[in-house]
Amino acid sequence: MNDAVIERIAREDPAIGSRSDTADEVLARVLHEIDRAGQSRARDPVRRRLGRVAAPAAAAPAAAALVTVAVAVAAIGLLGHQSRLSSSTAPPTHPVRAIALGSVRLAPGTEALLAHGRSLWVAGAHSLAQLNPLTGAVEANIQLPIEGLADGVAFGAGSVWVASGGANTGSAPSLVRIDPANGRILAAIDVTGSRGRRLRVLNGGISFAAGRVWLSRDTTASRGDVVSVDPAGERLDGRPVPVGTGPTTLLAAFGSLWVENTGLTVGVKPAPALPASVSRIDPRTRQSTTEPFAGAPSAGFGSLWVRDDNTVTRINPATGRAIARIQVRGVLAVAFGDGRVWAVSQPDDTSHPNGSTATLIQIDPRSNRIVGTPSHLQPSQPIAITVSGHDLWIADYHGGLLHFKLTLS
Repeated sequence: MNDAVIERIAREDPAIGSRSDTADEVLARVLHEIDRAGQSRARDPVRRRLGRVAAPAAAAPAAAALVTVAVAVAAIGLLGHQSRLSSSTAPPTHPVRAIALGSVRLAPGTEALLAHGRSLWVAGAHSLAQLNPLTGAVEANIQLPIEGLADGVAFGAGSVWVASGGANTGSAPSLVRIDPANGRILAAIDVTGSRGRRLRVLNGGISFAAGRVWLSRDTTASRGDVVSVDPAGERLDGRPVPVGTGPTTLLAAFGSLWVENTGLTVGVKPAPALPASVSRIDPRTRQSTTEPFAGAPSAGFGSLWVRDDNTVTRINPATGRAIARIQVRGVLAVAFGDGRVWAVSQPDDTSHPNGSTATLIQIDPRSNRIVGTPSHLQPSQPIAITVSGHDLWIADYHGGLLHFKLTLS
C-alpha cells in the first residue's frame, strides 16, 4: 500500500489518532494470525507446489476483516503514531533458513549491489557486472569510462545509472547511463557543476525519484549537497540542495529522499568533529529538513531501518521517532526479503579481516528481535547485501559474491 493511500485513510478517519495507544498490540495480533495462516499453508505439500491457493468461501469475510484491520493499523503506524521504544508484543515466528549455495568471483573493488527485475548488478572498480540473480551466471561485464571505483548504482527511466566519485584518484565525479538490455553506454555525465571545486560522489549516494537521478556530493567545505540529473537532457538540473557534512547513503522512500550525513570532511586537516545527521528532502520542492536521528537509512516493512556501528534502529518515517532498537554489533548493511530484515555484521571491522566474525543475521519485523542462529560467512570483507525474490546475495570488497537461498524453516 503506497503512502498516498495511507495518508488518505488517516485524513478521512480523524479517530485514528485517538486509538494510537493500542496500535502496537492490534498490529501484533493481526500479523501473528496472518503469519500462522501462512505457516499452515506452507506445511501443506500440495499447497506448496501450487504456490497460491484460493481461500475457502466461508473464510472470505474473516480474511477481509483482517485486511481491513491491518490497513487501519498500518495507517496509524505511519501517520502520527508515536510508538513506544520497545519490541512488539507478537511472539517471534519461525526463522527463515538461509541456505548457502556457493559463491561467484568477480574483480576486486565491489562497492554496490542492485537487484532489479531479472538482473543483479554489481558495481566495482571500473566495471559493472550483470548477473542472473537465480544462478549467479555472469551475463555481461561492462567496462565503465570512469577513474576509481563505481560507488553506487540505481535504476530509473529505463536505464541503469552508475555514480563514480574517483575517490582514490582525485578525478572528477562521473555519472554513467547504461542500457540494461544490451549493456551499451548511453551517456557519461559530469556532475561537478563547477570546475575547480573538489567534489565527489560518495558511496551509495545515488537514487532515482520524481523522474530524476539524485546524487549526494561531498566537498572540502563543512556542507555537502544533493543534485539531480534530468534523464531527458542528461545534465544537471535545478538548484543543489544543501545537506550536512559528508553525505553518503541516499535513499528514496516514503515520498522523500533521505541522506546520511557522516560528519566527515574531505581534504581538511585536522578534520573537524562535526555531528552526524540525516537530511530529509522533498524531491518536488527541494526543501530539506534535519531528522532527529543519524545513521545509514534503508526502507522496508513500512519503516526506516537506520544502522550505525552497533545498532539497527527502526524509525517511524512520519514522525522520525524510534520504534525499536536492535543490537547488532558491527552492522555493515541491511536488506529485506521473505518477511525478514537481513543484516550483515562484522564486529572486528578492519581493512584486513580474517573473516571469522562476519555473520548474516535475521530480524523478525513482527517482534523487532533477532531470530535464528547467525550464519557465519566465509573469510570475507562484506560490503553490501541485496535480496532478489528468494535469493540473497552478499558482496565482498575483494570481488566475492556469496549466494543464499531463502526458505521457510
